[in-house]
Amino acid sequence: MGFGIHQGWAIEGAIGSYFKVDASYLSPNVNMAARLEAATKQFGTLLLISGHLHALLSPSFKAICREIDTVTVKGSIKPIKLFTIDLQTDDLETMDDPLYNLPIREKKQVRDEVRKRLFEKLYEKQTTTWQEFNNDKDFLELRKKSDAKFEY
Repeated sequence: MGFGIHQGWAIEGAIGSYFKVDASYLSPNVNMAARLEAATKQFGTLLLISGHLHALLSPSFKAICREIDTVTVKGSIKPIKLFTIDLQTDDLETMDDPLYNLPIREKKQVRDEVRKRLFEKLYEKQTTTWQEFNNDKDFLELRKKSDAKFEY
């Protein structure tokens, strides 16, 4: 599994039938994110971040990113920098999901409430995205073998 993360505009549209409707997103930026996701296999990393998104990150977030290449993707003439965050998944500790036995609707309600509270804290500047990541047990587990600071 890999993740490609880019930023930019997109158009959302509903696709499906009377019985099932899914959202679809279209734009060159969505295509770039998909290309980054596909390229994770070539670079042997779980995550690729575009230079465009990297430029928007806080200094704390930039400090854990590692630049891995500059490429020109098919259909473009402008080179794009690629970054990653080193993540370790080989020896993850399993953790019990406290929501495991809840029905799907209740899980969604709980997760929606958590997201709502987080958004409010971020909006009211009671926390930052970096602080939330740095206190997240899953993120810390993924980064446990990474150097706190590295220089390239």
